[in-house]
Amino acid sequence: MKQVILFALIALTLSSCAGGWHDDDKANYLYICQQDARFNFNTDEETKAYCECSLEKLMALYPKMEDVIINKDSLKAAEQLNACRDQVLSATP
Repeated sequence: MKQVILFALIALTLSSCAGGWHDDDKANYLYICQQDARFNFNTDEETKAYCECSLEKLMALYPKMEDVIINKDSLKAAEQLNACRDQVLSATP
């Protein structure tokens, strides 16, 4: 899952000139996340749910996209992403 963040952060860095979470930043994150995370889930719906959850958690934790880049290896971010993964997997019958 760490690769998801890394690839998304690279794309976000290249697509954004100013602080905050712009619509393009969100769209790029979701696209890259879904491309990378699809190998960790059984269905496209699970992958989409994970990526949407992780985006929401990261946006709440880091109001500026630049803060995500600075803190990409933080334990708090990893905990949030793991919570999303667990939430998606526990919802699977």
